Amino acid sequence: MPSDPSTEWAHRLERRASDAWNQWAATLLDAQQLLSALPGLAPHEVTAQLSQHWQDRGADAYQRLADGGLRYLARISVVALEYGAEWLRSTLPAHRLAEIGPPPVAPAAPASDGLSDPLQWTGWYVLYSAWSARQQSWTGRAFQALRDEIAAGTLEQPEIQASAERFLRDRLPDYLGDITDAGMDLAADGLSVGEDSVHALATALLGHPPRDELTVTIAGAPGTEASTDLAIENNRGVAADIVCAARPAAGWQLAIVPERFHLAVGQTRRVTISVSLPDAGIDEPVLAGRVTVAGHGDAPLTVRVQVTVRGPQHHISIRALESVPAVRNAPADPG
Repeated sequence: MPSDPSTEWAHRLERRASDAWNQWAATLLDAQQLLSALPGLAPHEVTAQLSQHWQDRGADAYQRLADGGLRYLARISVVALEYGAEWLRSTLPAHRLAEIGPPPVAPAAPASDGLSDPLQWTGWYVLYSAWSARQQSWTGRAFQALRDEIAAGTLEQPEIQASAERFLRDRLPDYLGDITDAGMDLAADGLSVGEDSVHALATALLGHPPRDELTVTIAGAPGTEASTDLAIENNRGVAADIVCAARPAAGWQLAIVPERFHLAVGQTRRVTISVSLPDAGIDEPVLAGRVTVAGHGDAPLTVRVQVTVRGPQHHISIRALESVPAVRNAPADPG
């Protein structure tokens, strides 16, 4: 049974939102470590580093944001023109389509590994400008053909309205998904600028890159509670009182046990992270939340909790059946 297009669009949006949240969380982690270190830094050192930071990176950050805005506008126009051309092709008679020919093919955007390369985008803009001119010319011919068909009585208003309603019903989820992708790409561009800026500033002030997050993945069957264990070790020269806090993402139930405990010097304590899994399977890891470990005098440690839900596996199987001897008809009695 085909899946519901509206459900697919919702899942598509959820995945993109999860990616954006991961980017934002990485920025918050760097900012958190930076803020925790500020009381130990001299005010004049912080001021000097801030001034130098904006001198070195301000212009580049602004340029990247402007480039992201231009990419967004260009991609939105590509989506709108392509869907408009698709509707015209679904409405016009076949002989009219043969007259005006197919619409030009939009240039493919740079691959994911080249999204931040200005040279690749410069080349794409050149191709985009040429495509846009050809596309507008094709659209003009298509609308003229549509007007001619209406004037000749071949196409009537109810038929055009029905065509538009069918197209809207069939293609709206895909259109919304493409618009969402363009919007989320714009958000990702902005988050990337902020992430790089905060990371560079934190590195300059801390004297080393901010600490990376630990990531754990919990897997289980749908509708169950799954868990994993962490080992927290006190490598300091003094005892520490530890506080653990679970911060679930929206729609998730996340817990850690125990939440508070005392660690002597050199002592290790096991803690358990548990999460309630949904009834539906999830193939790709999804961020269910974070666990922070604090109270030891250093910057809080953060653990990203990812989840996968493994549905039951159904396979084609072969089994042997018990053989049954064939029963032959007895020969007729000659007497």
